[in-house]
Amino acid sequence: MKLGDIETMRSIQEVVSYKRGDAIYKLREAPTYLYCIMEGTAKTTLAKRGGKGPITSLAFTGDLIGHRSVMLEQPHIETAVAMTDMKLCRFEAIGFRSLLLRVNEVSYELSRRFARYANEQEQHILKLTQKHLRERLADILLNIGQKAGFRSNGKTIDLEITRTDLSNIAGTTLESVSRKIGEFKREGLIATTGKTITIKDAEGLHRVSTFYD
Repeated sequence: MKLGDIETMRSIQEVVSYKRGDAIYKLREAPTYLYCIMEGTAKTTLAKRGGKGPITSLAFTGDLIGHRSVMLEQPHIETAVAMTDMKLCRFEAIGFRSLLLRVNEVSYELSRRFARYANEQEQHILKLTQKHLRERLADILLNIGQKAGFRSNGKTIDLEITRTDLSNIAGTTLESVSRKIGEFKREGLIATTGKTITIKDAEGLHRVSTFYD
């Protein structure tokens, strides 16, 4: 990347902050920015207001959000909501697209991220259609722990997440998720305190997630 391109990149970016529960962008809004998460976690959902509805993905530090609509120049097909206090680097959409036309390195990296995102979405759909809820939920908890990280004890997921959010990710009802969470707790696989989840037996949870593989 040439010095002039680096300066252009700097000119179209800015760091912004969001509080937990804030909407970063909303369904059907025109895409003004592409976002890269510097700190925190976001969820994308099909709900237009309040972030309550089917969750299409979780995004963590280093992930991009809003990029599909920016590149396709189409309104957002989802709402992005901060699950924690967040810091994001956002890039002005028109300037970013112009930069991509000139800089091969940026285009290549973005293509890699698109491919990784598409692969993760395909895997998520396969898990929803092929796995039983018990397996899906175990897999979801392990995946969230891997991406969000753990607190100092190495077992408590460093993200507060509601059972409603888990049910939306798993594609099932709140009651069904609550029953499975109760089973996992009785089996000594996890422990919960409010919205925090501690994975007490990661190997056991992994065995559950791959039971029918």
